[in-house]
Order: sequence, then structure tokens, then C-alpha cells
Amino acid sequence: DFFTDPKTGAKLAGIAARQQGLESEYYEVLDRKRLEDESGFKIFAFHSGLNEFKPKYLSEMKTIPISNFPKGFDYYAGGHIHKRGEYKSPGYDKIIFPGPLFTGHGFKDIADTAQGEGRGFYVVSFDDKVRDVEFVKVKSFDGIYRKLDVKGKTSIQADSTIQRELTNLDVNGKVVILKIEGELSGGKTSDIKFLDIKSNLDKRGASQVYYNRYGLTSKEYS
Repeated sequence: DFFTDPKTGAKLAGIAARQQGLESEYYEVLDRKRLEDESGFKIFAFHSGLNEFKPKYLSEMKTIPISNFPKGFDYYAGGHIHKRGEYKSPGYDKIIFPGPLFTGHGFKDIADTAQGEGRGFYVVSFDDKVRDVEFVKVKSFDGIYRKLDVKGKTSIQADSTIQRELTNLDVNGKVVILKIEGELSGGKTSDIKFLDIKSNLDKRGASQVYYNRYGLTSKEYS
């Protein structure tokens, strides 16, 4: 059923998310014709990825086809995908994913924010149809992102390289994100003093330190 906004008369309908994309089952039995026949200014809200507009890094994620949505709505307000996007398809105009309002969730979202990906929300102006769609940026945090490849170095050399790369950075009041990758030629990955690296950055005023070392391996252990 539609919810009608008492102030504007806009009609809203939608389907909430379920874990592991289980809401896709709802779309398969949705009475799309009844929704399409409703008159007035209509917004469809959803919290699912769409097959046609899925970011490459989410290629394995379960999504649904846009054809499972009712056609002819004035605005499709999307969630779930942590990357901003504006799309359209025949019968489906103004499909909008605002992305996360602040940093999102997990290392990738924080790293993307630190590298300058805009975060914010949309303001949609309308009367009997959408007149303007504006993305409003929100200042989240100042960040520094560094990706370091230590391939071919020993664990001692890698530790020294990381420390040297960070020496002259102005980290005061900033979120520092480090991605360390590559296969060490000798020594153990645990020889790299990540706790000392973080402690040093904390002392220099970093507001938060994140590091990703899933791509760091050792030839000894391979």
C-alpha cells in the first residue's frame, strides 16, 4: 500500500531489505500493475542492488533485475549500495543511489572517503513531476590514504620502508588509512611492527588509524 505524505501529496511505496538479499523473493510476487495504475506523484523506495547498475567490485553480490520494479514512478530512492550513482532505464526514470551518508562500513568505504569520494544526500524538488535533483555534500573527515607494495623486501626492510613513507606526513587531526601488500622475500609478516606504527601516528595527532594487510604474504610461509 502507498503512504501519502500529508504536506506534499507524494505517494511512497517500497520494499525493505532482508539479510542476504532475501527480499528478492518479494519482488518476484509483487503486484506491479496495481502500483503502476496508481495516479499521482510516486516514489518507490528500495534497499537492494540492481543487476543492470551493479558496481564491478560487487559483481558476486546477489541483486535483482530492474524489470521486477513497477514502472512509471517519478523517483526510485535506492539504498544498500555504498557508491553514489544516478541511473535511468526505459520505464524507470531517476534511479538514485546516494551512497553512505558518512563513511559507510568497512575498510573500502573509509579508504574511498579518504581518497575524496563525496558523501552526502539528495534534495529532490518536485510538483507534479521531479524538477531538480541535487546532491548535497557532507564534510565527513580529512583523511590520508597510502598504498604500499613491499614485494621482494624482507620483513625488516618492509618495516623500515613503511616507517619512512609515513615520517613526513602531516597526520594531525586526520584519519590515516594504510594498505600494505606484496610477498615478502624473507621473514614473517608479524615482524612488521604495526602496533608501533599505529602508536607513532597516534602520538603525532592522527585521529584514527586503519590498516589493511590482507594482501601481505611471506615467501617463507607460501
